[in-house]
Amino acid sequence: STQMLHTDDTTQGQVVHADMIQALPLNGGDFTNLMLTNAGTNIVVGGSGADWSYHGINREYTEVSSVGAQAQSTSYSVDGVFDYDFNFSVPTNIPNDLAIQEFKMMSGTYSAQYGVGVTDVNVDIKSGTSKLHGAVYERTEGQWLQVDSSYQAAINKATGSTTPLNPPFHQNQFGGTLGGPLYIPHAYDGRKQTFWFISYDIAGFGQTNQVSTDFVPTAAELGGDFSAYPFPIYDPATTVANPSYNSSLPVGPTNSPIIRTQFPGNKIPTKRIDPAAAKLAAYFDSANITTCDEAQHLVTGCYNYAANTQSTKKQGIGTARIDQYFGAKDRAYFTVNLANMSQTNTSIRFGQSGSVYIRPKLFGATWAHTVNANILNQATLGYSRDKFVNGQSTAYGPDLSANLGLANTNPNPVTYDVPQLGLFNYQGFGGGSPLTYGDNIYQGVDNVTWVIKRHTLNFGIDFRREQMVEFDNFGGTGSLNFNGEFTSLVPSFAGQGTSSNGTYSSTVPYEGNALADMLLGQTSSAGGPPPIASDDYMLWGSNWNLYLQDDYRATDHLTLNLGLRWERPANFHTRNGDGYTLNLNNGGQFVWGNCSFVKPILAAGGNPNFLQCGAPNTLVPIDTKDFAPRIGFSYNPPMAPKLVIRGGFGIFYGLYSRYYDGSQYDLDSLYNETAPSIPSPTGQETQSTAVVQNLWSAPVNANSLFVTPGWEFPFNQVNWPTNHTQIGRAHV
Repeated sequence: STQMLHTDDTTQGQVVHADMIQALPLNGGDFTNLMLTNAGTNIVVGGSGADWSYHGINREYTEVSSVGAQAQSTSYSVDGVFDYDFNFSVPTNIPNDLAIQEFKMMSGTYSAQYGVGVTDVNVDIKSGTSKLHGAVYERTEGQWLQVDSSYQAAINKATGSTTPLNPPFHQNQFGGTLGGPLYIPHAYDGRKQTFWFISYDIAGFGQTNQVSTDFVPTAAELGGDFSAYPFPIYDPATTVANPSYNSSLPVGPTNSPIIRTQFPGNKIPTKRIDPAAAKLAAYFDSANITTCDEAQHLVTGCYNYAANTQSTKKQGIGTARIDQYFGAKDRAYFTVNLANMSQTNTSIRFGQSGSVYIRPKLFGATWAHTVNANILNQATLGYSRDKFVNGQSTAYGPDLSANLGLANTNPNPVTYDVPQLGLFNYQGFGGGSPLTYGDNIYQGVDNVTWVIKRHTLNFGIDFRREQMVEFDNFGGTGSLNFNGEFTSLVPSFAGQGTSSNGTYSSTVPYEGNALADMLLGQTSSAGGPPPIASDDYMLWGSNWNLYLQDDYRATDHLTLNLGLRWERPANFHTRNGDGYTLNLNNGGQFVWGNCSFVKPILAAGGNPNFLQCGAPNTLVPIDTKDFAPRIGFSYNPPMAPKLVIRGGFGIFYGLYSRYYDGSQYDLDSLYNETAPSIPSPTGQETQSTAVVQNLWSAPVNANSLFVTPGWEFPFNQVNWPTNHTQIGRAHV
């Protein structure tokens, strides 16, 4: 049973045992739900952990803040093995709830034995017993078991929405546990010293989401016929400067910098349609709603296409533990947790359906040795792994961008998709952006407990060798944006609002049409696909932790808790010195770790302010002064046995998510093959700086990259509070 009143330490938190865990309705059987039952916790709205991590069929997973600290400052372990995603600060191995013997969460001024975070969560796996025991379970959820949402009904009534009050979904989770002594007739009798436990959980979730809507072009428009469009579209090939333009007056239809002629009948000749754009147009959906035409859409924002999307989740989680007793003084146990989880979300927009795959693993081995009646030594070796893959459903299919006729597309099949299309006032689609990251954590812990009269000492070492890997290619297929400026009479009006107070805006007759620009191949902006990746790095680092804790029972009613912990964060680095850091001298300089990368670029004329070298392979200094003292007392007044007065002070160092600064360690080779920058047009030209059929330009190497305008120096700026006026250029 749980001790309800602790009288000998200042730890805040709680312990939840197996019976209570089994009785509680944990969403998806996820132990992180138990964190919210602890005092001093609250839900963090949003957060990178909720956005990018995946917790199986737990649809309500959320980051939790404890004692006011950041949610990312919680450390997790399973049977003493550190389990953590360094990218987004979440646990990765989630044994099902029936496999858990004890959930323990500590906050406040807890022992110096624990750290690398402000809050510590440890999950202990069940052990086998001297008799065979098992359990099976089945959990089913579905919309047919739930009442309609009165809240959604009120929203629908107030807004006229038709959102379903009880969207169809089905969730099924089943599995079982089994444990007992290891007994193999005629081979091994371990009924008194060897015990095993296994658990397996499998689950699936499917949901039909509420209707998604879009406005898609008509078949006539996709063929170049805009005769049904209520306003003129102009021919960019007829563009000439307006001799009457007065730059001191407001720009408008009677004072535009250019003059253009309308396409006859508002129809684009077939021979003028960009061949690559024509193929791209085939990926638009076809309208399935007839009550919204183009003119209505411009005024009301109505839509002519609607469809449901689907979300599915699957998981399989296996957990096992073996306990071995070698005698009265020695005991060992081995823990394994393996999982296979996935999620798929469809989209009504082509090329934007995606899947997530998670493959976490955890292995642990612990040996406890009783030296004598007063000394216990416990050593743990552990390994945990997280692998996260997120990508589009078009990956590993045909190279759709190359099939459009585009050159220099990314050759990696994981990026295969059409370019990300942004089209003002119409449906967009495409944009493959794969993301893969992983952690490998190797851990060794040795803890000694030594009882000397009224002193209980705990001291030891916790060493972790950590590896972080990431590959992503955001914008991996490039991007194409169209706002109508090339078929407009006043290019600066393009992309502005089309309605005002229930009628057409004053600018919409002169804004052009974004779809017409697309068919002509005239982009308002474009970004080429990274030839290799947008991020690619592998980091290694070693985290050291030393500690000493003395719990001194000064009297039968007063306990003093004194401890000191030293933590050295992982010195993450690449093996080849890739990456750069910032030196603020001389207005700012980039200092690279690998001089052999920098020297040939300097010789080719690269800007030396961006090409300093000699940074350490860690790029940033490593803090070696993270001392964390713990001081506390617990007093149980003799006249009030049910009262405990506690007080204490402690310093705790939070965990550090490395995702957003990991790109600083990217492979230097990414700079040797990068997409060239494409200047944006003004819309006053006869053609864009990026015509679709001419894309993409060949990659540039670092010798060319570091002499381009984007790497000009210095960057002159007048700072706040006077003003914030940019005078020069800078690369961000």
